[in-house]
Amino acid sequence: MPVRPHKLAVLPVLCTLSVALIGASGCNNHPIKSVYYESEQVCTEAVDVPIVRPEVVLVVDRSGSMSDNPLGDETRWEALHGVISEVVSGQEASLQLGLTMFPAADAGTTWEQGACLAPTQLDVAVGADTGAAILGALPGPNAITQGGTPAAAAVQLAADHLRARDTQDPKLLVLVTDGAANCAADSADWQASLVYDEALQDAVANASMDGITTHVVGIQIDTELDAQAGVVPAEQLHEVAQLGGAGLDGEYAFYQVEDQAMLSAALSSITADISCTLEFGETVDTGREALVVVGDEPVEQATDCATEDGWVYTADDTGIQLCGAACERFQAQGEIVFEYLCE
Repeated sequence: MPVRPHKLAVLPVLCTLSVALIGASGCNNHPIKSVYYESEQVCTEAVDVPIVRPEVVLVVDRSGSMSDNPLGDETRWEALHGVISEVVSGQEASLQLGLTMFPAADAGTTWEQGACLAPTQLDVAVGADTGAAILGALPGPNAITQGGTPAAAAVQLAADHLRARDTQDPKLLVLVTDGAANCAADSADWQASLVYDEALQDAVANASMDGITTHVVGIQIDTELDAQAGVVPAEQLHEVAQLGGAGLDGEYAFYQVEDQAMLSAALSSITADISCTLEFGETVDTGREALVVVGDEPVEQATDCATEDGWVYTADDTGIQLCGAACERFQAQGEIVFEYLCE
């Protein structure tokens, strides 16, 4: 059979001949694409799969230590503010984002001034196109943050928010903190409030049992004994990350970051893992030639997603993972076509 050009522009053909992920389910909702490639023929076996936009709550530490301590040339808060700005600006097409910060906005610097006040509602509820709202809710990069670290209450609040959402979308938390959780709900005084709050482990474990995964980023987490907390903070956060269901291999299961570049890389890796792994809902035929188009650009199959641009099949052969620039383009545009070609 002679080679002929094929154009992904006729919607009835696209819906009967390809695996297409274009944001909304249903044939008539697919935007018209204009992507040309050469193939001998297009096979008729097909599945139409909608893109799923995971629901993600950023659970962010704004305790006093975030602005008191440096992270490179900036404070920890200034660095985190910049990284969150980058992340949310490029993710709205592929994620539904929300935000909660701890302690509460009106927390003080001492026990008497309410340093342990925990948030009672999300700063930004999970939803589509929330990037501007999240950036507006964040204190400015040069803000003076204050208060303790009621991380357990914030995680519980965020998890309950996701539990209440009546959707089938994947649900995740991204916890970013710079120290040991404290401010336990039963603290009777300032000294008691400084002791490590084991309720953080419980909140993360319970969320995981309900299908809510927690990714954990630690900013310059102490690997020595914290005398006031009574624990080694890194050991506790390691356990939290393991319980969250997304722990890393290695000495620590959380992202241990020491500068802004590492912080940026950690959040970029997490969001790529969340938004650029696309499940088809069935086992794919990895032996057949496939065309992948992200936005309006064809993407080559890669061999190592960690070092190359392109795409690879998932480990269980039930979908694909986008890599590098292809992932970034999908995060920004939220459009992809996967199509089998005949041999």
